[in-house]
Amino acid sequence: MIDWKLDTKSAAFTKRVIENIRCGFYNCNSKLPSERKLGEDYQLSRNTIREGLRELFEAGILERRGRGAYVRSDALKQIESGIYRSPYHVIVVISFKMYDNPIYRTIFETARNALGTNTKFEIIFTSEYPDSILPRITPKCMVWAFGDALPEKLLRSVSEITPKLILVNRHNKFFNFIEPDNFAAGQMMAKYLYECGHRKVGASILHPEIRTEFSDRFNGAMDFAHQHDMDIILADPKISADNQLEVERFFLNTYYEQEHATAIMCFQDISALIIYELARNRNIRIPDDLSVIGFDDKNYSGLVHPALSTARYPSEAIGLKLAETARECFESGQLHLQCEVQPALQRRESVAIIAPNKE
Repeated sequence: MIDWKLDTKSAAFTKRVIENIRCGFYNCNSKLPSERKLGEDYQLSRNTIREGLRELFEAGILERRGRGAYVRSDALKQIESGIYRSPYHVIVVISFKMYDNPIYRTIFETARNALGTNTKFEIIFTSEYPDSILPRITPKCMVWAFGDALPEKLLRSVSEITPKLILVNRHNKFFNFIEPDNFAAGQMMAKYLYECGHRKVGASILHPEIRTEFSDRFNGAMDFAHQHDMDIILADPKISADNQLEVERFFLNTYYEQEHATAIMCFQDISALIIYELARNRNIRIPDDLSVIGFDDKNYSGLVHPALSTARYPSEAIGLKLAETARECFESGQLHLQCEVQPALQRRESVAIIAPNKE
């Protein structure tokens, strides 16, 4: 069995070989390069290569034919199903609407790669019929429920089958959970704007009175503003949340044209990027005329012009913590995780430094 210790060079090598098999670079029944060539390709010592290959042989992914190492004909099945591993089993439950969510994908892939081939993963997509997952759950498996994939009543049903239930990106005092520290992120965003001289800031958010990750960020920003000489303006557009373009157009008109705010605080990057587009259309210069800050740091946020200042969603840290918790739980049988991971602020070009009294 591959060791739980996942930060070694040999473990990293095995994961890279597995990914190369998955993507077809090493085909089933094909012969791997020699140890010397592998060492050159991966820039690793012969001993590290041998250790990694030994683990892959033991995992049933490679086999010896003569003096060569070959990818087994059923290697892909072994990799995808995890049947060659111990009975460690993680069921990931996610809603259809989050299928393409890059944050959830990063969390999952980070955790999966960290646990490596020690754990069998199973994904269940649920939306209209969430109760249908119950027959798949056993007392021995661990369940990661992403976001709002499972309603409260069903969470209780799942927890009655297995105590190894973790909510991802969802706060709940009755269950194990892990999520970003959204309140601290809001404080961080407001503090950054304050340090750059901004005293009058618009908030791009609908219905902050409803408890969501976005309202938690807003409340964190308001907490900082209340303790400092800072005014965060909140306007209600009376527009359907489904029409996000019109919502952001309203915020831009209200905060920039009417209230003369020097910055707009957005609690997800997509809001900020729509503000960018609307501002360009009206020759409003970012950040010279208006500063903008977001939250997420998804793929494109650092590549727009100007690069968006944003609080980075701690996807990798959450994934690693999930893997660490799963490993400890599988080894000890104990599980306790109520964790908020603090995001990191990405200071980029979309926030200008101004005189505090500028209006």
